[in-house]
Amino acid sequence: MIIIEISIIINDDHRYYDQMEGNLSFQRESISFSFDIMSPNPHKQNEILQQYPNDHTVNVIGLNPPLADFDRIFQPHDELYRLESRDHSRYQSSWLVYGATLSAHMASITLGSAFGWNSPAMEEMNENYTDSSGWHTPLLPSNKEKRLISSILSIGAIFGGLLCGLFIDLLGRRKTLMSLGLPFGIGWLCIGFARSSFLILSGRIITGLGIGIALATVPTYLAEIATPNDRGHIGMSFNFFVVLGIVFMDIINIFNFHWNQLAFWALLPAALLVITMYFMPETPTWCMNRITVSNEALIMAEKNLRRLRTKESDIHGELRDLYEFAQQVRLAKKNRIKLSMRSIQRPDIYKPMLIAIFALFFQQFSGVNGVQFYMNDIFARSGSNLTAKQSTLISNAFMLLATIVGAFAIDRFGRRILIMLSALGMALSIGALGFYYYKHPELAHDYDGSIEPTSSHLPIICLSIFVSSFSLGVGPITWIIITEITPPQTVWLISSIASIFSWIFTFIVVNETQSFFIIFNEYGTYWIFSSISFICIIFAYCLPETKGKTMEEIGKIFNY
Repeated sequence: MIIIEISIIINDDHRYYDQMEGNLSFQRESISFSFDIMSPNPHKQNEILQQYPNDHTVNVIGLNPPLADFDRIFQPHDELYRLESRDHSRYQSSWLVYGATLSAHMASITLGSAFGWNSPAMEEMNENYTDSSGWHTPLLPSNKEKRLISSILSIGAIFGGLLCGLFIDLLGRRKTLMSLGLPFGIGWLCIGFARSSFLILSGRIITGLGIGIALATVPTYLAEIATPNDRGHIGMSFNFFVVLGIVFMDIINIFNFHWNQLAFWALLPAALLVITMYFMPETPTWCMNRITVSNEALIMAEKNLRRLRTKESDIHGELRDLYEFAQQVRLAKKNRIKLSMRSIQRPDIYKPMLIAIFALFFQQFSGVNGVQFYMNDIFARSGSNLTAKQSTLISNAFMLLATIVGAFAIDRFGRRILIMLSALGMALSIGALGFYYYKHPELAHDYDGSIEPTSSHLPIICLSIFVSSFSLGVGPITWIIITEITPPQTVWLISSIASIFSWIFTFIVVNETQSFFIIFNEYGTYWIFSSISFICIIFAYCLPETKGKTMEEIGKIFNY
Protein backbone atom coordinates (compact mmCIF):
# COMPACT_ATOMS: atom_id res chain seq x y z
CA MET A 1 0.00 0.00 0.00
CA ILE A 2 1.38 3.42 -0.98
CA ILE A 3 1.19 6.26 1.56
CA ILE A 4 1.20 9.76 0.10
CA GLU A 5 1.25 12.96 2.14
CA ILE A 6 -0.39 15.92 0.44
CA SER A 7 -1.67 19.38 1.29
CA ILE A 8 -4.82 20.98 -0.12
CA ILE A 9 -6.57 24.29 -0.29
CA ILE A 10 -9.57 25.04 -2.48
CA ASN A 11 -8.74 28.64 -3.12
CA ASP A 12 -5.70 30.90 -3.18
CA ASP A 13 -7.21 32.78 -0.25
CA HIS A 14 -5.53 31.32 2.88
CA ARG A 15 -8.20 32.93 5.08
CA TYR A 16 -10.30 29.82 4.55
CA TYR A 17 -8.37 28.04 7.30
CA ASP A 18 -7.72 28.66 10.96
CA GLN A 19 -4.33 27.71 12.39
CA MET A 20 -5.09 24.16 13.46
CA GLU A 21 -3.86 20.79 12.22
CA GLY A 22 -5.84 17.56 11.96
CA ASN A 23 -5.26 14.23 10.24
CA LEU A 24 -7.74 12.70 7.82
CA SER A 25 -7.49 9.40 5.94
CA PHE A 26 -9.52 7.87 3.14
CA GLN A 27 -9.00 5.24 0.46
CA ARG A 28 -9.44 5.65 -3.27
CA GLU A 29 -9.05 2.52 -5.39
CA SER A 30 -5.85 0.74 -4.24
CA ILE A 31 -4.02 3.79 -2.88
CA SER A 32 -4.51 5.06 0.66
CA PHE A 33 -4.13 8.80 1.08
CA SER A 34 -3.27 10.47 4.35
CA PHE A 35 -3.11 14.23 4.62
CA ASP A 36 -3.27 17.00 7.16
CA ILE A 37 -5.86 19.75 7.08
CA MET A 38 -6.23 22.94 9.06
CA SER A 39 -9.77 22.79 10.41
CA PRO A 40 -12.05 25.76 9.69
CA ASN A 41 -13.92 25.09 12.91
CA PRO A 42 -12.16 26.45 16.02
CA HIS A 43 -14.96 25.11 18.23
CA LYS A 44 -14.19 21.53 17.21
CA GLN A 45 -10.40 21.60 17.20
CA ASN A 46 -9.94 19.50 20.34
CA GLU A 47 -12.56 16.94 19.30
CA ILE A 48 -10.98 16.44 15.90
CA LEU A 49 -7.49 16.15 17.36
CA GLN A 50 -8.67 13.52 19.82
CA GLN A 51 -10.40 11.56 17.09
CA TYR A 52 -7.52 11.92 14.63
CA PRO A 53 -4.12 12.05 16.41
CA ASN A 54 -1.74 14.51 14.86
CA ASP A 55 1.36 12.57 13.74
CA HIS A 56 2.93 15.13 11.52
CA THR A 57 2.62 18.67 10.23
CA VAL A 58 1.91 19.71 6.66
CA ASN A 59 1.91 23.28 5.43
CA VAL A 60 -1.03 24.48 3.38
CA ILE A 61 -0.16 25.41 -0.17
CA GLY A 62 -2.18 26.98 -2.96
CA LEU A 63 -4.16 24.66 -5.21
CA ASN A 64 -7.02 25.57 -7.52
CA PRO A 65 -8.80 22.47 -8.85
CA PRO A 66 -12.39 22.81 -10.10
CA LEU A 67 -14.90 22.26 -7.33
CA ALA A 68 -16.39 19.24 -9.07
CA ASP A 69 -12.99 17.48 -9.06
CA PHE A 70 -12.41 18.44 -5.45
CA ASP A 71 -15.72 16.89 -4.48
CA ARG A 72 -15.02 13.71 -6.49
CA ILE A 73 -11.49 13.09 -5.24
CA PHE A 74 -11.56 14.35 -1.68
CA GLN A 75 -14.73 12.90 -0.22
CA PRO A 76 -15.20 14.14 3.39
CA HIS A 77 -14.58 11.57 6.09
CA ASP A 78 -17.85 10.45 7.77
CA GLU A 79 -16.62 11.08 11.30
CA LEU A 80 -15.19 14.48 10.47
CA TYR A 81 -18.47 15.37 8.76
CA ARG A 82 -20.37 14.26 11.86
CA LEU A 83 -18.21 16.36 14.13
CA GLU A 84 -18.53 19.51 12.07
CA SER A 85 -21.74 19.61 10.04
CA ARG A 86 -24.27 18.97 12.78
CA ASP A 87 -23.14 21.79 15.00
CA HIS A 88 -24.94 24.85 13.66
CA SER A 89 -23.49 27.05 16.39
CA ARG A 90 -20.35 27.37 14.27
CA TYR A 91 -22.37 29.43 11.75
CA GLN A 92 -22.78 32.88 13.28
CA SER A 93 -24.71 35.74 11.68
CA SER A 94 -23.13 39.16 11.44
CA TRP A 95 -25.09 42.37 11.97
CA LEU A 96 -25.51 42.61 8.20
CA VAL A 97 -27.90 39.64 8.20
CA TYR A 98 -30.33 41.68 10.28
CA GLY A 99 -29.70 44.78 8.18
CA ALA A 100 -30.41 42.81 4.99
CA THR A 101 -33.52 41.33 6.63
CA LEU A 102 -34.85 44.81 7.41
CA SER A 103 -34.00 45.96 3.89
CA ALA A 104 -35.84 43.03 2.28
CA HIS A 105 -38.83 43.67 4.53
CA MET A 106 -39.34 47.05 2.87
CA ALA A 107 -40.95 44.89 0.17
CA SER A 108 -43.09 43.20 2.85
CA ILE A 109 -44.25 46.59 4.16
CA THR A 110 -45.08 47.72 0.61
CA LEU A 111 -47.01 44.47 0.13
CA GLY A 112 -48.98 45.08 3.32
CA SER A 113 -49.59 48.69 2.27
CA ALA A 114 -51.31 47.43 -0.89
CA PHE A 115 -53.69 45.42 1.29
CA GLY A 116 -54.15 48.20 3.84
CA TRP A 117 -54.82 50.89 1.22
CA ASN A 118 -58.05 49.27 0.09
CA SER A 119 -60.10 49.68 3.26
CA PRO A 120 -59.85 53.50 3.60
CA ALA A 121 -60.15 53.86 -0.19
CA MET A 122 -63.46 52.01 -0.30
CA GLU A 123 -64.86 54.21 2.47
CA GLU A 124 -63.68 57.47 0.89
CA MET A 125 -64.74 56.72 -2.73
CA ASN A 126 -68.26 57.67 -1.80
CA GLU A 127 -70.25 60.76 -2.74
CA ASN A 128 -71.47 61.12 0.84
CA TYR A 129 -68.00 60.97 2.36
CA THR A 130 -66.44 64.14 3.69
CA ASP A 131 -64.08 64.97 6.52
CA SER A 132 -63.51 67.95 8.79
CA SER A 133 -61.48 69.74 6.11
CA GLY A 134 -64.22 69.37 3.51
CA TRP A 135 -62.22 66.97 1.29
CA HIS A 136 -64.12 65.08 -1.42
CA THR A 137 -62.87 62.20 -3.52
CA PRO A 138 -61.67 63.29 -7.01
CA LEU A 139 -63.51 60.36 -8.61
CA LEU A 140 -66.58 58.25 -7.88
CA PRO A 141 -66.30 54.69 -9.21
CA SER A 142 -69.43 52.57 -9.47
CA ASN A 143 -70.00 49.72 -7.03
CA LYS A 144 -68.88 47.23 -9.67
CA GLU A 145 -65.69 49.22 -10.29
CA LYS A 146 -65.02 49.44 -6.54
CA ARG A 147 -65.26 45.66 -6.21
CA LEU A 148 -62.87 45.28 -9.14
CA ILE A 149 -60.43 47.81 -7.66
CA SER A 150 -60.35 45.70 -4.51
CA SER A 151 -59.99 42.29 -6.14
CA ILE A 152 -57.90 42.90 -9.27
CA LEU A 153 -54.78 42.97 -7.11
CA SER A 154 -55.07 39.15 -7.04
CA ILE A 155 -54.93 38.90 -10.84
CA GLY A 156 -51.67 40.82 -10.97
CA ALA A 157 -50.28 38.66 -8.14
CA ILE A 158 -51.01 35.46 -10.12
CA PHE A 159 -48.90 36.68 -13.05
CA GLY A 160 -46.21 37.93 -10.67
CA GLY A 161 -46.01 34.52 -9.05
CA LEU A 162 -45.64 32.84 -12.45
CA LEU A 163 -42.77 35.18 -13.43
CA CYS A 164 -41.04 35.08 -10.06
CA GLY A 165 -39.14 31.82 -10.55
CA LEU A 166 -37.59 33.12 -13.77
CA PHE A 167 -36.49 36.41 -12.19
CA ILE A 168 -34.96 35.06 -8.99
CA ASP A 169 -32.99 32.42 -10.92
CA LEU A 170 -31.68 34.67 -13.70
CA LEU A 171 -31.25 38.00 -11.88
CA GLY A 172 -30.61 36.69 -8.40
CA ARG A 173 -32.57 37.37 -5.23
CA ARG A 174 -31.01 40.77 -4.52
CA LYS A 175 -31.52 42.25 -8.00
CA THR A 176 -35.05 40.89 -8.14
CA LEU A 177 -35.87 42.70 -4.89
CA MET A 178 -34.32 45.90 -6.24
CA SER A 179 -36.32 45.57 -9.46
CA LEU A 180 -39.57 45.55 -7.45
CA GLY A 181 -39.18 49.30 -7.24
CA LEU A 182 -40.41 49.41 -10.86
CA PRO A 183 -43.87 47.77 -10.52
CA PHE A 184 -44.41 49.22 -7.05
CA GLY A 185 -43.37 52.70 -8.17
CA ILE A 186 -45.44 52.71 -11.38
CA GLY A 187 -48.45 51.16 -9.65
CA TRP A 188 -48.58 53.60 -6.74
CA LEU A 189 -47.99 56.61 -8.98
CA CYS A 190 -50.89 55.54 -11.20
CA ILE A 191 -53.12 55.34 -8.13
CA GLY A 192 -51.88 58.61 -6.64
CA PHE A 193 -52.49 60.66 -9.81
CA ALA A 194 -55.64 58.77 -10.87
CA ARG A 195 -58.62 60.73 -12.08
CA SER A 196 -60.35 57.73 -13.62
CA SER A 197 -61.18 54.20 -12.49
CA PHE A 198 -59.13 52.79 -15.38
CA LEU A 199 -55.93 54.35 -14.04
CA ILE A 200 -56.59 53.01 -10.53
CA LEU A 201 -57.28 49.55 -11.94
CA SER A 202 -54.05 49.72 -13.94
CA GLY A 203 -52.11 50.77 -10.85
CA ARG A 204 -53.63 47.99 -8.75
CA ILE A 205 -52.83 45.25 -11.24
CA ILE A 206 -49.24 46.51 -11.69
CA THR A 207 -48.82 46.66 -7.91
CA GLY A 208 -50.25 43.13 -7.73
CA LEU A 209 -47.57 42.01 -10.17
CA GLY A 210 -44.93 43.22 -7.72
CA ILE A 211 -46.75 41.53 -4.83
CA GLY A 212 -46.69 38.16 -6.59
CA ILE A 213 -42.93 38.45 -7.09
CA ALA A 214 -42.27 39.73 -3.56
CA LEU A 215 -44.25 36.94 -1.89
CA ALA A 216 -41.76 34.35 -3.13
CA THR A 217 -38.57 36.41 -3.30
CA VAL A 218 -38.51 37.87 0.22
CA PRO A 219 -38.82 34.53 2.09
CA THR A 220 -36.27 32.96 -0.26
CA TYR A 221 -33.74 35.75 0.31
CA LEU A 222 -34.23 35.63 4.09
CA ALA A 223 -33.87 31.84 4.26
CA GLU A 224 -30.65 31.90 2.23
CA ILE A 225 -28.83 34.63 4.16
CA ALA A 226 -29.76 33.35 7.64
CA THR A 227 -27.94 30.67 9.62
CA PRO A 228 -29.91 27.52 10.55
CA ASN A 229 -30.24 28.78 14.13
CA ASP A 230 -31.64 32.15 13.00
CA ARG A 231 -33.77 30.95 10.10
CA GLY A 232 -36.89 30.28 12.14
CA HIS A 233 -37.49 33.69 13.71
CA ILE A 234 -36.16 35.56 10.67
CA GLY A 235 -38.55 33.64 8.43
CA MET A 236 -41.51 34.24 10.73
CA SER A 237 -40.81 37.98 10.64
CA PHE A 238 -42.31 38.11 7.13
CA ASN A 239 -45.92 38.02 8.41
CA PHE A 240 -45.14 40.68 11.00
CA PHE A 241 -43.87 43.17 8.43
CA VAL A 242 -46.77 42.51 6.05
CA VAL A 243 -49.22 43.35 8.84
CA LEU A 244 -47.02 46.31 9.78
CA GLY A 245 -47.59 47.60 6.23
CA ILE A 246 -51.36 47.39 6.80
CA VAL A 247 -51.05 49.26 10.11
CA PHE A 248 -48.78 51.82 8.41
CA MET A 249 -51.63 52.73 6.02
CA ASP A 250 -54.08 52.95 8.95
CA ILE A 251 -51.80 55.31 10.89
CA ILE A 252 -51.30 57.62 7.90
CA ASN A 253 -55.03 57.56 7.17
CA ILE A 254 -55.96 58.56 10.71
CA PHE A 255 -54.04 61.83 10.16
CA ASN A 256 -56.49 62.67 7.33
CA PHE A 257 -54.32 61.57 4.42
CA HIS A 258 -56.75 60.17 1.86
CA TRP A 259 -56.64 57.29 -0.61
CA ASN A 260 -54.75 59.18 -3.35
CA GLN A 261 -52.29 60.65 -0.82
CA LEU A 262 -51.80 57.22 0.80
CA ALA A 263 -50.44 56.00 -2.54
CA PHE A 264 -47.57 58.51 -2.31
CA TRP A 265 -46.84 57.43 1.27
CA ALA A 266 -46.65 53.82 0.07
CA LEU A 267 -43.80 54.85 -2.23
CA LEU A 268 -41.60 55.43 0.84
CA PRO A 269 -40.90 51.75 1.72
CA ALA A 270 -40.61 50.94 -2.00
CA ALA A 271 -37.90 53.60 -2.40
CA LEU A 272 -36.11 52.42 0.75
CA LEU A 273 -36.15 48.89 -0.67
CA VAL A 274 -34.28 49.92 -3.82
CA ILE A 275 -31.79 52.17 -2.02
CA THR A 276 -30.89 49.88 0.89
CA MET A 277 -30.85 46.64 -1.08
CA TYR A 278 -28.18 48.13 -3.37
CA PHE A 279 -25.70 47.85 -0.48
CA MET A 280 -26.73 44.32 0.55
CA PRO A 281 -25.02 41.10 -0.60
CA GLU A 282 -26.44 38.47 -2.92
CA THR A 283 -27.16 35.13 -1.25
CA PRO A 284 -24.25 32.66 -1.38
CA THR A 285 -26.75 29.94 -2.31
CA TRP A 286 -27.63 31.70 -5.56
CA CYS A 287 -23.93 32.19 -6.36
CA MET A 288 -23.33 28.46 -6.05
CA ASN A 289 -26.45 27.47 -7.98
CA ARG A 290 -26.23 29.85 -10.93
CA ILE A 291 -22.55 30.46 -11.75
CA THR A 292 -21.11 27.65 -13.85
CA VAL A 293 -17.40 28.45 -13.50
CA SER A 294 -16.47 26.64 -10.30
CA ASN A 295 -13.76 28.93 -8.99
CA GLU A 296 -15.84 32.02 -9.73
CA ALA A 297 -18.78 30.47 -7.92
CA LEU A 298 -16.66 29.78 -4.89
CA ILE A 299 -15.07 33.25 -4.83
CA MET A 300 -18.41 35.05 -5.09
CA ALA A 301 -20.07 32.78 -2.55
CA GLU A 302 -17.17 33.28 -0.13
CA LYS A 303 -17.17 37.06 -0.61
CA ASN A 304 -20.87 37.37 0.20
CA LEU A 305 -20.77 34.78 2.97
CA ARG A 306 -17.97 36.61 4.78
CA ARG A 307 -20.10 39.76 4.84
CA LEU A 308 -23.00 37.81 6.34
CA ARG A 309 -21.02 35.93 9.00
CA THR A 310 -18.79 36.89 11.93
CA LYS A 311 -15.03 36.36 11.87
CA GLU A 312 -15.45 33.38 14.20
CA SER A 313 -17.90 31.64 11.86
CA ASP A 314 -16.95 28.48 9.98
CA ILE A 315 -16.81 29.84 6.43
CA HIS A 316 -15.25 26.76 4.86
CA GLY A 317 -17.75 24.37 6.45
CA GLU A 318 -20.71 26.42 5.30
CA LEU A 319 -19.28 26.70 1.80
CA ARG A 320 -19.01 22.91 1.68
CA ASP A 321 -22.66 22.64 2.77
CA LEU A 322 -23.69 25.16 0.10
CA TYR A 323 -21.82 23.26 -2.58
CA GLU A 324 -23.45 19.96 -1.60
CA PHE A 325 -26.83 21.68 -1.60
CA ALA A 326 -26.14 23.11 -5.07
CA GLN A 327 -25.43 19.59 -6.29
CA GLN A 328 -28.75 18.42 -4.87
CA VAL A 329 -30.56 21.31 -6.58
CA ARG A 330 -29.03 20.41 -9.94
CA LEU A 331 -30.07 16.80 -9.47
CA ALA A 332 -33.59 17.85 -8.44
CA LYS A 333 -33.94 19.99 -11.58
CA LYS A 334 -33.00 17.01 -13.75
CA ASN A 335 -35.62 14.89 -11.97
CA ARG A 336 -38.27 17.63 -11.92
CA ILE A 337 -41.75 16.24 -12.40
CA LYS A 338 -43.99 17.84 -15.01
CA LEU A 339 -47.73 18.16 -14.55
CA SER A 340 -49.71 15.73 -16.71
CA MET A 341 -52.74 13.46 -16.43
CA ARG A 342 -50.40 10.60 -15.66
CA SER A 343 -48.30 12.38 -13.03
CA ILE A 344 -51.36 13.79 -11.26
CA GLN A 345 -52.37 10.23 -10.37
CA ARG A 346 -49.24 9.79 -8.27
CA PRO A 347 -50.00 9.84 -4.52
CA ASP A 348 -47.05 12.15 -3.83
CA ILE A 349 -48.74 14.73 -6.08
CA TYR A 350 -52.49 14.41 -5.71
CA LYS A 351 -52.55 13.93 -1.91
CA PRO A 352 -50.61 17.09 -0.94
CA MET A 353 -52.26 18.99 -3.80
CA LEU A 354 -55.78 18.20 -2.59
CA ILE A 355 -54.86 19.03 1.01
CA ALA A 356 -53.34 22.31 -0.15
CA ILE A 357 -56.41 23.30 -2.19
CA PHE A 358 -58.85 22.48 0.63
CA ALA A 359 -56.67 24.22 3.24
CA LEU A 360 -56.49 27.37 1.13
CA PHE A 361 -60.23 27.21 0.45
CA PHE A 362 -60.93 27.28 4.20
CA GLN A 363 -58.28 29.97 4.69
CA GLN A 364 -59.78 32.38 2.15
CA PHE A 365 -63.49 31.54 2.43
CA SER A 366 -63.32 32.16 6.16
CA GLY A 367 -63.85 35.71 4.86
CA VAL A 368 -60.70 37.31 6.23
CA ASN A 369 -59.89 39.29 3.08
CA GLY A 370 -63.53 40.13 2.51
CA VAL A 371 -63.50 41.72 5.97
CA GLN A 372 -59.97 43.17 5.76
CA PHE A 373 -60.48 44.90 2.41
CA TYR A 374 -63.75 46.55 3.49
CA MET A 375 -63.08 47.08 7.20
CA ASN A 376 -63.56 50.86 7.14
CA ASP A 377 -66.91 50.45 5.39
CA ILE A 378 -67.98 47.80 7.90
CA PHE A 379 -67.10 49.98 10.89
CA ALA A 380 -68.67 53.07 9.28
CA ARG A 381 -72.06 51.29 9.28
CA SER A 382 -71.59 49.37 12.54
CA GLY A 383 -73.08 52.10 14.73
CA SER A 384 -69.98 52.28 16.92
CA ASN A 385 -69.21 55.57 18.65
CA LEU A 386 -65.62 55.28 17.40
CA THR A 387 -64.75 56.47 13.89
CA ALA A 388 -64.12 53.89 11.18
CA LYS A 389 -60.45 54.92 11.00
CA GLN A 390 -59.95 54.46 14.73
CA SER A 391 -61.73 51.10 14.79
CA THR A 392 -59.71 49.77 11.84
CA LEU A 393 -56.42 50.85 13.38
CA ILE A 394 -57.27 49.17 16.70
CA SER A 395 -58.29 45.89 15.03
CA ASN A 396 -55.19 45.74 12.84
CA ALA A 397 -52.96 46.64 15.81
CA PHE A 398 -54.30 43.55 17.59
CA MET A 399 -53.57 41.52 14.46
CA LEU A 400 -49.98 42.82 14.54
CA LEU A 401 -49.59 41.68 18.14
CA ALA A 402 -51.06 38.29 17.23
CA THR A 403 -48.35 37.72 14.60
CA ILE A 404 -45.73 38.11 17.35
CA VAL A 405 -47.53 35.62 19.59
CA GLY A 406 -47.90 33.22 16.68
CA ALA A 407 -44.18 33.35 15.91
CA PHE A 408 -43.41 32.08 19.43
CA ALA A 409 -46.29 29.60 19.57
CA ILE A 410 -45.72 27.85 16.25
CA ASP A 411 -42.90 25.58 17.45
CA ARG A 412 -44.16 25.25 21.02
CA PHE A 413 -47.56 23.82 20.04
CA GLY A 414 -48.52 21.53 17.20
CA ARG A 415 -49.58 22.87 13.81
CA ARG A 416 -52.92 21.11 13.95
CA ILE A 417 -53.97 22.37 17.39
CA LEU A 418 -53.08 25.96 16.49
CA ILE A 419 -55.17 25.82 13.31
CA MET A 420 -58.09 24.37 15.24
CA LEU A 421 -57.89 27.06 17.95
CA SER A 422 -57.44 29.75 15.30
CA ALA A 423 -60.45 28.57 13.29
CA LEU A 424 -62.54 28.36 16.49
CA GLY A 425 -61.72 31.96 17.38
CA MET A 426 -62.61 33.08 13.86
CA ALA A 427 -65.87 31.13 13.80
CA LEU A 428 -67.11 32.43 17.16
CA SER A 429 -66.10 36.05 16.58
CA ILE A 430 -67.53 36.45 13.06
CA GLY A 431 -70.63 34.48 14.14
CA ALA A 432 -71.16 36.89 17.04
CA LEU A 433 -70.80 39.84 14.63
CA GLY A 434 -73.50 38.26 12.47
CA PHE A 435 -75.81 38.01 15.51
CA TYR A 436 -75.11 41.70 16.24
CA TYR A 437 -76.24 42.68 12.73
CA TYR A 438 -79.25 40.36 13.02
CA LYS A 439 -80.39 42.22 16.15
CA HIS A 440 -79.73 45.62 14.52
CA PRO A 441 -81.39 45.58 11.07
CA GLU A 442 -80.90 49.35 10.82
CA LEU A 443 -77.20 48.66 10.20
CA ALA A 444 -77.85 46.72 6.98
CA HIS A 445 -76.39 47.97 3.70
CA ASP A 446 -79.83 48.77 2.23
CA TYR A 447 -81.17 50.69 5.22
CA ASP A 448 -82.20 54.19 4.12
CA GLY A 449 -82.53 55.87 7.50
CA SER A 450 -79.80 57.47 9.55
CA ILE A 451 -77.52 55.31 11.71
CA GLU A 452 -77.49 56.34 15.33
CA PRO A 453 -74.18 55.79 17.15
CA THR A 454 -74.37 53.17 19.89
CA SER A 455 -72.24 52.57 22.94
CA SER A 456 -71.60 48.97 21.88
CA HIS A 457 -68.01 47.98 21.22
CA LEU A 458 -69.01 44.51 20.03
CA PRO A 459 -68.13 45.10 16.32
CA ILE A 460 -64.57 46.19 17.10
CA ILE A 461 -64.12 43.37 19.63
CA CYS A 462 -65.43 40.76 17.19
CA LEU A 463 -63.31 41.91 14.25
CA SER A 464 -60.21 42.30 16.42
CA ILE A 465 -60.57 38.70 17.61
CA PHE A 466 -61.36 37.56 14.07
CA VAL A 467 -58.26 39.00 12.35
CA SER A 468 -56.01 38.17 15.34
CA SER A 469 -57.16 34.54 15.33
CA PHE A 470 -56.40 34.35 11.63
CA SER A 471 -52.83 35.57 12.23
CA LEU A 472 -52.29 33.01 14.99
CA GLY A 473 -52.91 29.92 12.88
CA VAL A 474 -55.07 29.69 9.77
CA GLY A 475 -53.09 32.42 8.00
CA PRO A 476 -49.39 31.49 8.33
CA ILE A 477 -49.55 27.83 9.39
CA THR A 478 -51.56 26.76 6.35
CA TRP A 479 -48.55 27.47 4.15
CA ILE A 480 -46.17 25.77 6.57
CA ILE A 481 -48.24 22.58 6.49
CA ILE A 482 -48.39 22.64 2.69
CA THR A 483 -44.59 22.82 2.56
CA GLU A 484 -44.09 20.11 5.19
CA ILE A 485 -46.43 17.51 3.66
CA THR A 486 -45.06 17.95 0.13
CA PRO A 487 -42.14 15.68 -0.97
CA PRO A 488 -39.05 17.58 -2.19
CA GLN A 489 -39.40 16.34 -5.77
CA THR A 490 -42.88 17.87 -6.09
CA VAL A 491 -42.67 20.93 -3.84
CA TRP A 492 -42.18 23.38 -6.73
CA LEU A 493 -45.27 22.01 -8.51
CA ILE A 494 -47.57 21.89 -5.48
CA SER A 495 -46.47 25.34 -4.29
CA SER A 496 -47.17 26.85 -7.72
CA ILE A 497 -50.62 25.27 -7.93
CA ALA A 498 -51.42 26.27 -4.34
CA SER A 499 -50.38 29.87 -4.97
CA ILE A 500 -52.64 30.14 -8.04
CA PHE A 501 -55.63 28.69 -6.17
CA SER A 502 -54.98 31.00 -3.22
CA TRP A 503 -55.15 34.12 -5.39
CA ILE A 504 -58.20 32.84 -7.27
CA PHE A 505 -60.01 32.25 -3.96
CA THR A 506 -58.92 35.70 -2.77
CA PHE A 507 -60.29 37.31 -5.94
CA ILE A 508 -63.66 35.57 -5.53
CA VAL A 509 -64.05 36.47 -1.85
CA VAL A 510 -62.96 40.11 -2.19
CA ASN A 511 -64.97 40.69 -5.37
CA GLU A 512 -68.16 39.01 -4.17
CA THR A 513 -68.37 39.94 -0.47
CA GLN A 514 -70.49 43.00 -1.25
CA SER A 515 -72.73 40.81 -3.44
CA PHE A 516 -73.09 38.39 -0.53
CA PHE A 517 -74.28 41.30 1.62
CA ILE A 518 -77.02 42.02 -0.90
CA ILE A 519 -78.11 38.38 -1.29
CA PHE A 520 -77.76 37.10 2.28
CA ASN A 521 -77.61 40.37 4.24
CA GLU A 522 -74.64 41.12 6.47
CA TYR A 523 -75.63 38.69 9.20
CA GLY A 524 -76.18 35.86 6.70
CA THR A 525 -72.79 36.49 5.08
CA TYR A 526 -71.00 36.46 8.43
CA TRP A 527 -72.75 33.25 9.44
CA ILE A 528 -71.61 31.63 6.19
CA PHE A 529 -68.03 32.64 6.98
CA SER A 530 -68.49 31.31 10.51
CA SER A 531 -69.80 27.96 9.24
CA ILE A 532 -66.80 27.56 6.94
CA SER A 533 -64.45 28.19 9.87
CA PHE A 534 -66.26 25.53 11.91
CA ILE A 535 -65.78 23.06 9.05
CA CYS A 536 -62.11 24.08 8.98
CA ILE A 537 -61.81 22.81 12.57
CA ILE A 538 -62.99 19.36 11.43
CA PHE A 539 -60.60 19.49 8.46
CA ALA A 540 -57.65 20.39 10.72
CA TYR A 541 -58.58 17.60 13.14
CA CYS A 542 -58.30 15.07 10.29
CA LEU A 543 -54.83 16.28 9.33
CA PRO A 544 -51.79 14.49 10.79
CA GLU A 545 -49.47 16.47 13.04
CA THR A 546 -46.28 17.40 11.17
CA LYS A 547 -44.41 19.15 14.00
CA GLY A 548 -41.09 17.40 14.68
CA LYS A 549 -41.55 14.79 11.94
CA THR A 550 -39.07 14.07 9.17
CA MET A 551 -40.04 13.94 5.50
CA GLU A 552 -39.73 10.15 5.60
CA GLU A 553 -42.13 9.92 8.54
CA ILE A 554 -44.64 12.21 6.83
CA GLY A 555 -44.33 10.16 3.64
CA LYS A 556 -45.23 6.99 5.55
CA ILE A 557 -48.33 8.69 6.99
CA PHE A 558 -49.60 9.53 3.50
CA ASN A 559 -48.26 6.31 1.89
CA TYR A 560 -46.07 7.98 -0.73
